[in-house]
Amino acid sequence: MKQKRLEQQTLIVSILINISLGVSAFGVYAQTEIPAVFLDAYFSLIAAISSIVAILISRYSVRSSEVYPYGRFVLEPLYAVFKSLVTISLLLIALSQSVAILYTYWRTGDVDKLNVTPVIPYIMLMIVLSFGLSIFARYQNRKMGGASTILAADSRTAFVDGLMAIGVAVGVGLFLLVNEQGPLSFVLYIGDAIISLILVMFAWRTPVSLLKNSFIELSSGITPRMQWREQIQPVIEQNLPDNCFLTTCQIRKIGMFIHISVMLDFTESVVSIAALRTSKHNIEQLLSINYPHYQLDFIVSGD
Repeated sequence: MKQKRLEQQTLIVSILINISLGVSAFGVYAQTEIPAVFLDAYFSLIAAISSIVAILISRYSVRSSEVYPYGRFVLEPLYAVFKSLVTISLLLIALSQSVAILYTYWRTGDVDKLNVTPVIPYIMLMIVLSFGLSIFARYQNRKMGGASTILAADSRTAFVDGLMAIGVAVGVGLFLLVNEQGPLSFVLYIGDAIISLILVMFAWRTPVSLLKNSFIELSSGITPRMQWREQIQPVIEQNLPDNCFLTTCQIRKIGMFIHISVMLDFTESVVSIAALRTSKHNIEQLLSINYPHYQLDFIVSGD
């Protein structure tokens, strides 16, 4: 339960940060009426609400029943799918807004000059808190051996938020440096749209990668992470009986739950079932140190 406690503590920090960013963004939007700031406020509050849901999932997913003897860990990759889709929708909205501003400026030139002065402290706050949350969530997840799908989702989402904030900060910096009568005066009107467009092109890989990994977990696919095999397979091989050897080790991850399927073969025709049971028990004792939620299956080759 130590892993779940770390996960829930991190989510509480995420809630506090996103509420702070949301309230700050609404205050800035009231002064500037910049649509992008309203969008930031909206998604910060969604992130805070989703983190509250994530805490409930974190507490509920470990509960077992007759129908779910190993728990309801499938809820965790479902949450990651939701977070990745929300992030992708944020990027798509930012993309459509940027394209609309650029098109309007190109067609009519009727684009309002940006009022960026109230945005500066908010953007600085957003950069610090977003990257701070991303680093903190990743650090907490590493303490759990990278087992938390929920914290992986929150870390990547916060990282994208920080990237978008840096883009706005660059746009604000250009705004303050550009002369309204100079050749770069267009930056005063569409600078943020250009920066947002560039950032979307780089940031889309993060939520798409998260979405892909979450679907692998939901479909019980073999995890692509080599670190799991490198950590788990040696423990199994070193504790098998002398006349037994491992032919295949398949690891499936669903949230914090790990399903390990081990295919075994033997050097002798007669095998001691008692030795296999003892070996399995010893392996389970060792695995439980770092992986509290798992299932280990020994599969005997039929050849």
